[in-house]
Amino acid sequence: MTNPEIPLCTQFSSELWFPDPYDFRKSGVQSDNATRDALQALKICNACPLFTNGECLELALSDTSSIDFGIYGGTLASERRKATGSISKAWDGEVWQSMIRREADKIGLVKPYIPKRDRPIPRNYDQGVA
Repeated sequence: MTNPEIPLCTQFSSELWFPDPYDFRKSGVQSDNATRDALQALKICNACPLFTNGECLELALSDTSSIDFGIYGGTLASERRKATGSISKAWDGEVWQSMIRREADKIGLVKPYIPKRDRPIPRNYDQGVA
């Protein structure tokens, strides 16, 4: 039985949630491993109780660092940025992320609704303000 308080992602390598579609140090060719990892992470998110109740997505949308990177709450960074009206400062594989979403749709993974909202104000940890 799954504990509804513990995210399923904690049982796997954190690298699954931060797939890199290109290895710029090598040839720049799309990585099948990154695609596989992204789909695996989305599958795990879909099975997680924190996905079902929206907690993980809400957390991801409340912090600028989690909006811009990785897979959170069953969503890709490009999807969270779109919901907050953000534009990425660096190329992050928007085309690749669109392909991942199409593949996820094909295998029946739920894409959560992401309501439009303002981008959160970045936290200033140096001054002790959270």
